[in-house]
Amino acid sequence: MAKLAVVIDTIDRTQQDAVTTLKDPSGTMKGTIHRKALEEFRSEIAVRVVCVTAAHFGCATYQHVVQVGTVLVLQNTSVFTARIGLHFLNITPRNIVRIFAPDSHRGRR
Repeated sequence: MAKLAVVIDTIDRTQQDAVTTLKDPSGTMKGTIHRKALEEFRSEIAVRVVCVTAAHFGCATYQHVVQVGTVLVLQNTSVFTARIGLHFLNITPRNIVRIFAPDSHRGRR
């Protein structure tokens, strides 16, 4: 099963699904993080994960963990093509293997 690691370059949470710009060594791509992934990882992180750097990330809620600079390790992702040259990487809870917060040494899942 192929995995993909991307860094969140920009993130906009003004919609139900977060709209992001993701980057990896091959370049950048627009993406969306599905609202169910936002909900699932907010509760998982708040309940199960101890903050690595509590002073920096506060109480380790999702809002503080997934931000610009966060690395997402993904699997089985889908790319939606809105039109020629406009592609979006769709990220759902099933795609997320691991989350690495900026400046952390441990991934969250």
